[in-house]
Amino acid sequence: MAAVKSPLEGIVAQLRRQDGERVVSGENIMDIEAMKMLFEVKAPVGGTLMLLVALSDYVRKGQAVAEIAES
Repeated sequence: MAAVKSPLEGIVAQLRRQDGERVVSGENIMDIEAMKMLFEVKAPVGGTLMLLVALSDYVRKGQAVAEIAES
């Protein structure tokens, strides 16, 4: 299981993929808003996505926001 961590502190502005969906390495899975800008959070590996946060949640830098079960 690979952890996906937030690159910075901010608010989950958009979920680009849903829980249980298959993702590929490098795919944008969510956007985090900070300093009035959007930052992409990308999947580090391919597999099945398990989200650990919801839309509008506040996240800290380095916080796990998702896990990916590698396939």
